[in-house]
Amino acid sequence: LWTSRRGGVSRRRSRKWTRRVLGLATALALAGCLAHASLWSAFAALLLICLLHVAYAVPALAGIMGALAARFAKSLTLRANLRSLAAPGSHDGLAPRAENPRLALAALSIAAAVAIGMGLMVESLRRDFDAMLEQVLWEGVYLRDETGGAARDLAAIRNLPGVSGARRYGEAPARLVHGPVTVRVADLDAAEAARYGYRGEAPVGALLNEAASRAFELGAGDMAQLTLAGQRVDVPVAHVFRDYRAASPTLILPLAWQHRLPPDAVAWEQVVVLTEAGAAGAVAATLRERYPAAEVRDHADIRAAASAAFDRSFVVSNALTAVAVGVAVVGLYAALTALQANRRREFRLLAAVGHTRMEIWRLALTHTFALGALAAVAAAPLGVLIAWVLCALVNPLAFGWSINLRPVAGAFWWPLLLCLAGALLAGVLPSYRSAFRSASSGV
Repeated sequence: LWTSRRGGVSRRRSRKWTRRVLGLATALALAGCLAHASLWSAFAALLLICLLHVAYAVPALAGIMGALAARFAKSLTLRANLRSLAAPGSHDGLAPRAENPRLALAALSIAAAVAIGMGLMVESLRRDFDAMLEQVLWEGVYLRDETGGAARDLAAIRNLPGVSGARRYGEAPARLVHGPVTVRVADLDAAEAARYGYRGEAPVGALLNEAASRAFELGAGDMAQLTLAGQRVDVPVAHVFRDYRAASPTLILPLAWQHRLPPDAVAWEQVVVLTEAGAAGAVAATLRERYPAAEVRDHADIRAAASAAFDRSFVVSNALTAVAVGVAVVGLYAALTALQANRRREFRLLAAVGHTRMEIWRLALTHTFALGALAAVAAAPLGVLIAWVLCALVNPLAFGWSINLRPVAGAFWWPLLLCLAGALLAGVLPSYRSAFRSASSGV
């Protein structure tokens, strides 16, 4: 017997050291994936985070929750029931074996965490997107005239009733050292530069979007070697800005640099007409009459269309989230069915000492609710980690621009409530069937 116990202790120590070594190796691999800036390494980091969550975070959290519940629960049977969270391998008569639903429980928490991560990313992107629309789409009218007539009539447009200002924008194809770039020319005064996140006086150099910064490895203070219409122009980079409108490299030049560019290289087709409050509709009608071949749109209409397109783009993600949680609930239902079937002897014993069927059912549901609460609590920090990887790594590498992660409470409530409701729904029928049948069959 002593030899057997000594062998069991030795095996437990060996398993403990194996878990520590594997955990350390996984953590080092995760650090390497996060340091290596590639899309595949970012997805590998998400996989490793989920593996650490299943193997270490969920058991550790289960031990903490089970120990707290076992200490503060007043009922002896409830205490024994919840103690199974702390010791999933134990079985002392009243404490059920909890290793059966552990994998399904981890799957449910990962599904809820993915929902939280996607929700945080979408809400953070929405807030950044709205801020970008407010900066880029001033109250006014957008006019695109391929003939360039509106750009030449800028002084006359400024004198129209209800107009507070007008700005023209040029565009030209060009190349940097390693690839093509779209060059925009604008009157980059302090107000215009602030729309792109530049603070201070008017920049003396160019503004570069994140896609160009990543593609050409350029940052603020670097010199961009621009080739336009066969002529090379060296332009200092004053600022790198986020541009959600395009994932292609874009460089914005101040209007003062126009004399350094080749003649007729820039096409002046876009004009933004700034209007007084409530005058955008009348100004747009006047511009349509004056430039019938031009495209004239109210910025408010553009903003509404952009917001509607944004909302439609992420409708599918909500449906996929519901499907993922549903599949996890099905797996948890199968695990709980097996778990509750193994507890029939325990329920018969409880019925023999005077517990009613409803009391036994409530006891079983308490354990199910505790499992759902464990999945929900474990899902919250994992969801934040997933959101951070998506915003800081996946999105910049895939689309060329980053997202400022913002903790939005609304992104947590729906997945966590769905997780709790799913766990309860998965446990209602198995616990009812096992408790009532076991209690009615006698000891």
